[in-house]
Amino acid sequence: MKRIEPDADRYGSLVRASFFADYLELLALHGSKARLEQLRDLIGELFSRKREILFNPARDDELPDWEVTDLADEAWTCLLQRKDVLGSDYPFDVGVRSLTLRPGIDIEESPYVGVLAITLAHAFDSTHTNKVEYLFEELVADAMENAGLTVGRVGPISREQGLNFVDTMAAVGLELGIAIDANATVRRKNANDEDVDLIGHFDWRVNRKGRWFFICQATCAKSDEWRKKAQEPAPDDWKLFLGEVTPPTAFLAVPHHAEDLALKYVSSIRRNILDRPQIVKNMSTVSASLKSVIRTVMEADYQSLQV
Repeated sequence: MKRIEPDADRYGSLVRASFFADYLELLALHGSKARLEQLRDLIGELFSRKREILFNPARDDELPDWEVTDLADEAWTCLLQRKDVLGSDYPFDVGVRSLTLRPGIDIEESPYVGVLAITLAHAFDSTHTNKVEYLFEELVADAMENAGLTVGRVGPISREQGLNFVDTMAAVGLELGIAIDANATVRRKNANDEDVDLIGHFDWRVNRKGRWFFICQATCAKSDEWRKKAQEPAPDDWKLFLGEVTPPTAFLAVPHHAEDLALKYVSSIRRNILDRPQIVKNMSTVSASLKSVIRTVMEADYQSLQV
C-alpha cells in the first residue's frame, strides 16, 4: 500500500475537508493527538493555492475562492458532524482543538473504522481497488438489510457466477422473491448489471403492483465522479424490468463522508447519497475481510502533521 500522506484532492475536489478530517482520524488511530492548529499550518504550507470548485450562494461574494482557515475549520466541522450524527458509534473524542481515539476502543471491532479504512485503502492502494470496491458493495448490502430492506446483490451475483443479464436477473429475482423480466425493454446485448449494483425492496407484504424498490450504484470513486455515477442507473428501464407502475428510487452509495455542499450538488439531480455515517449507523458487525483492510491501513506508512 502507498504511503498515506496529506493530499487535498485524493478524494476529489468536492470533499477536500472530508479528506483532512479522515487524515486526522488516521493520526488519532495511531495514538496521536491530532490538533487543529497543526492542520491549519499544513494546509497553509502545502495547499493554499487550491481553489474551491462548488459555488456556495450562502457565502459572501466578497470572500476569496479559497481560504486556508476555512478548509481547516471545515474539516473540524466534519468531525463534529460525525460525532453528532453517530454518537456512541463514533470512536473518537472531538475537543475544541484536538482529536483523540476514545479509551477502550478496539479498532478492529469498530464499523466506523472499517468504512474509514475502506475509503483510505481505495484512495492509497491502487493494486487492490476492485477487491475494496466489492467489499464495499457487501457493506452497503448489509446496511440496507439492517435498515429493513430485502436486498438483491446484482453485482456480486453477476461477478461470482459469470452470468449474463438474463441469468443474473433470474438469480436476483430468487433473492428478492419476485419475477424480473430481463427483456422487458431495450438494453445492451452484453449487459450484466445495467449499471445497478444492488436492488432493495421495502416489502409491505402485499402481493400486488405498487411495490417499493431502490436501485443502488455503489462506488469508491473520487467525488468529482459522483454526479455522473449517480446518473448511471436508469429508473425508467428498471421500472419495466421489475414490472412496476412507478420507477424505483435510485441512489449512490459512497464510503466517504459527503460534505453538505457536495451532498446538495449531487442530490440536485434527484439522486440521494448513502454515505459513511448512514452506512455505519446500520452496520452491526465487522467481517473478517473488513478487519483485514483495517490492518492493511494501520500497517501502512503515513506522514504526521509536522510541517
